[in-house]
Amino acid sequence: MSNYTRSRYVYLAEWGEPRRDSLPEAIRRVLGEAETPLGLRDLAIQVEERMGRAVDQVLLSSALKAVGAQYDRAGGTWSAAPAGDPEPD
Repeated sequence: MSNYTRSRYVYLAEWGEPRRDSLPEAIRRVLGEAETPLGLRDLAIQVEERMGRAVDQVLLSSALKAVGAQYDRAGGTWSAAPAGDPEPD
């Protein structure tokens, strides 16, 4: 028997969870592990590597906002949401 996630990843029930990150999960992990803020291009490369597939730029931008990532206009970079911020719905 198989299960699937909200991101529509199908996985075997025996696994207990999917073996791939969803787009929001990949963004959170990449930004959380980054030592410095990332430009959109570098962020996209790392997210795509983590997910094992290409990601549309429009979807990436929307997901960045949805996970509460912080954008620095002066530097044109993204960083993780500050600790303690509630997760957006």
